[in-house]
Amino acid sequence: MKAEIARIIASSDTSAINNIYVREQLEKVLGLEEGTLVNAPKEKKQEISRLIDEVLDENERDEAEDQAPLSARKPQPKDPIFLGSCVLVTGDTQRVRDKLTSIGGGEWLDSLRGWVFPEEMRDAVRAAVPEAVAETAATGGGGASSNEAAPKPSVGAGAVLTIGPHKRAILVTGDTLKVKEQLKRLGGSWNRALKGWIFKPADQDKVVDCLRGDPTNTVNVGGGGQPSKKRKAEKAQATCSASDDDDSE
Repeated sequence: MKAEIARIIASSDTSAINNIYVREQLEKVLGLEEGTLVNAPKEKKQEISRLIDEVLDENERDEAEDQAPLSARKPQPKDPIFLGSCVLVTGDTQRVRDKLTSIGGGEWLDSLRGWVFPEEMRDAVRAAVPEAVAETAATGGGGASSNEAAPKPSVGAGAVLTIGPHKRAILVTGDTLKVKEQLKRLGGSWNRALKGWIFKPADQDKVVDCLRGDPTNTVNVGGGGQPSKKRKAEKAQATCSASDDDDSE
């Protein structure tokens, strides 16, 4: 039933989501008589409410996080913390939010998904967040530290995904919920309107390689975009190998 609830929520206007609405849609999806779930016993209603909460927690946490008041945000898993340029603090900043706000002079930037402080406050930030695992000099790119480990592929996710160009970016759509952690760690950002994850075009190779690192995933790359340099090289190498085999005969 959780899978059906997830599909209902994904295909509906978020503002319309409530327990009664989902129960009504479940009746249609499951082919039940009208009122079967809407007027179900209390225990059944509680079970459906719990499943709705689980789906919303899994599928909409990233999208809602930046808009929600800090006091309403639930603690996130303890990820590493990285110090970057000018001074950019990324990673599990929710865990050290109180320390960062106590410094003063910092600002949260949605576009960078991190806190930015003036360079002259680097020592203060360093002292306030001694658990930060990496620090880099200013690069001008605003990206994560080069010491950040590449994300491990999912295991047995079985996700069907499509990667294609969207304006000046690439868009990953499909069963993204199953590989949400990988997409997040690859540097993507969720776009609610497009129902997909947005990446820089230069990140296409690493995104494709990571997603295809799980053999149960089906990753379709297309949409009219140009093949990456890596893919072109692989294709050229395969063509040369075939030519060599023909010559040897």
